[in-house]
Amino acid sequence: MTPFLWLVTKLWRRHEVISLADLFGRGELLLASSAFAALGIGDLIGTSKKHRVKKYVASGCCLLVLSLAINDYGDVGLLINQGQWYDHLRVATESLIMGSLSLIAGAACIILAQLK
Repeated sequence: MTPFLWLVTKLWRRHEVISLADLFGRGELLLASSAFAALGIGDLIGTSKKHRVKKYVASGCCLLVLSLAINDYGDVGLLINQGQWYDHLRVATESLIMGSLSLIAGAACIILAQLK
């Protein structure tokens, strides 16, 4: 999250408008979402068999978020690479949703991995 805070500080110091589209409209938060979800899955690997169903559900949610975030980031990257127009605010909104979901699912995996 540090790069986003850095960007806010730079925009604020230059007296520019700070918007969601400017902060999250290029899909960087989708990369962070992928990392959070993958971290959650990684923490569950090799844990005990207790709470198995809960672990399957949490890791399945992480896998779903991971897949969707990767797909969305690929789409945004392709549009940027080809110089095509895309809705920055829509990407920012999707990024925030994916980020929130990945934090929730990843945290669930980490908590379940700690249970004995």
